[in-house]
Amino acid sequence: MKKMLDRIGRFFSTPEHIYLTISLFVIGLLLVLVVPILSHIPGHPDEHQFFNNAWNMMAGKQLHNYIHVALTEYLLAGYLAFMNIFTRSGVNFPQGDPGLVAYYFGRIFGLIVWLTTYITGVSLLMKGRNKIPASVVFFTVLLFGSIGMFERFLRVNSDSMGILVTMIYLLISITLHYRKKSPFLFFITNLIFVFLISFTNLKALYMGLPIFALNTVLPFVYEKKRELGEELPKLFRMVMYTAGTILGSVYLWVVWIPKPIKLNEFWYSVKHTTVASVIFDYEYPGLAHKSWLVYIYDVLAHQIDFSQVAAVLIFILVAWFIGGRKLFRSIKTSVREQFRFSNVKTGNLFPSLELILLVMAVCYYYGISSVVIHWSRWAAPLGFLVILILSGILGRILDTIVSGSFPKRQLLYVLMPLLLFLAWSVQFALVLSIQGSNYPNRNGYGLTQDNVNQFIAEKGYTDAEIPLKVGWFYGELDKIPRIDLTKLGTKDTPKIEYLVWPQWGTGAIYSKNYVDLEDHNQKEFIKKYTDEVIWRFPSPISYYVHYTKLFAQGVLGITWLPETEALTETQYAILKMKQPIKPFKLHYEIPYEGMEHYYSPLPTVFSLANLKDSNIFPPCHGSPTTLDVSTGLPTDAVDPAIVSRITNMYCHTLGIRIAFKGTWKIKVEGLPENVNNEQKIYSAYPFDFDHESKTIIHRFEDTKITAAFGVATREKHPPGLKFIVDYEAD
Repeated sequence: MKKMLDRIGRFFSTPEHIYLTISLFVIGLLLVLVVPILSHIPGHPDEHQFFNNAWNMMAGKQLHNYIHVALTEYLLAGYLAFMNIFTRSGVNFPQGDPGLVAYYFGRIFGLIVWLTTYITGVSLLMKGRNKIPASVVFFTVLLFGSIGMFERFLRVNSDSMGILVTMIYLLISITLHYRKKSPFLFFITNLIFVFLISFTNLKALYMGLPIFALNTVLPFVYEKKRELGEELPKLFRMVMYTAGTILGSVYLWVVWIPKPIKLNEFWYSVKHTTVASVIFDYEYPGLAHKSWLVYIYDVLAHQIDFSQVAAVLIFILVAWFIGGRKLFRSIKTSVREQFRFSNVKTGNLFPSLELILLVMAVCYYYGISSVVIHWSRWAAPLGFLVILILSGILGRILDTIVSGSFPKRQLLYVLMPLLLFLAWSVQFALVLSIQGSNYPNRNGYGLTQDNVNQFIAEKGYTDAEIPLKVGWFYGELDKIPRIDLTKLGTKDTPKIEYLVWPQWGTGAIYSKNYVDLEDHNQKEFIKKYTDEVIWRFPSPISYYVHYTKLFAQGVLGITWLPETEALTETQYAILKMKQPIKPFKLHYEIPYEGMEHYYSPLPTVFSLANLKDSNIFPPCHGSPTTLDVSTGLPTDAVDPAIVSRITNMYCHTLGIRIAFKGTWKIKVEGLPENVNNEQKIYSAYPFDFDHESKTIIHRFEDTKITAAFGVATREKHPPGLKFIVDYEAD
């Protein structure tokens, strides 16, 4: 027994053994948390596309999306085919549609990708050494404690696959540089991985660009002179290798892209993804503003999460208290090491790893923030890079304290378990929420149902009173009927006291200004008809989602929608109605900054004529009802070449996500002078237009999701343009 204790003591006397033990403990903790909930994670709409495309690929059918999904779907198809053969239940692949069993095995696929990416990251942080550095501990904690990484990796998607492929590219490239391989070998490496990255996710090319630059230039810096014959100029070979990488990648796309394929749709998708999505917001106008700020916030609030940010800050402050100036000098030295040119000359890029990762992060951030549309999930690669950079910095701090003679360092050792618990607190809350929702047995809304029933019990309503006192805005709950808002204040609807508002519509409550450009009428409804907003929290994670979303939309004014909301049940609102309830009428103004704006180009190659099923043109480009502003009469016949009535004009639109049934009157004010009678009013729905008062009049027989009315002008920024909206329920 004594010998065993001595061996254990000697084992833990070495820092790298302690780091290895902590990392393995964290991985074990992850598996204990994750494995029991694999069957409780609901599917994501994009994930459903991946499964369907994998099915179509095996069945020889056309894919839904060619641009950045092919590698993931090839791997997914092969993985599920293997599972179908060697598991008892099988996944019914590729017959029929993907079922819950396919999603369950998809979660295992995601877990495999997650762990493989982790191993790749660890290999990078080891920097060619055989010992586990402290940076690996921080990387393990931050990566597996991140709710953003949790969501992206456990679900089948191209973002996590893009991270894995790019990190393998970086690891292989740095290893080849360390061994000073020939420029031709780097050309082959670039060709393979530029193709694989683009075949996985086009956005990941921003991450891979710095690696490509290093692999193209540096091999010629330390290339040995050839003994026999004359070599071509280095600059010429660089250009040839670059051109060869681009052309070779295109050729590999032609060979490997899933067949069959409609070329006109494919090439238009390439154009739209790489060009149009940078400047147009017509697909998702509610997610098209302040992208530069959204991604910074998403990295802090979701990809790392604020609990881990707090733990990191506390660690740094305590380390500073322990190490003081000596610690600062050590960090300053490590920063200088990143910029040593001798690393480049010798081909040893491991000491400059954090600098390379930082350049990759800056390139990726610049690329995605330049696109007007932003999604929380697009920040996942940026979050992964930041986690790697933070791990390197924090690891250097811990190594300095462990190896130095700091009398107060015991304080940090005592604090570390508490910091681990703090860092993982949001992750614990998320896992408990997923487990408690009991999906799919309760279809993902069990916690919300229970919480609403608890609210009813608190109010003391009897079963007979519930339909008279409480209404549900969308869908149905156990005991609460769906309320038609257009019937409020009439004899057809009871005088309800509370209206339950679902979490997917809470953006209209959080923000007071023009954050989401399609929920104006919902904001006006809440402002006019409610006295109080009561927030309800059915799950542990809902508190975190609520306050981060409240700060994002209410304070920063950004349309930040974390992917966590699709993982489990989060916060919802209960609106206390003003009494007595008046009939549903709205009157509000939408100034220029509250509208959607886009340009309707004149397409000569791709148009609605040859892309009949496409919705990636501006709404005004193909609106069936288009009238002249001056006369109120229909415009000339549609141009058969482009199938459009509005081109080369700027469109200013009132977007309505939920267009309630009833009569809408939209007066257009502040129009510039209509010199050539070119201005047009447009909508996807037939409408009347009073050209004297410049008022659009339309009556919806049923509530629509969604609608839009607008005016097209030659001016990009018409001064004083605004819409005055009057709505009345029938």
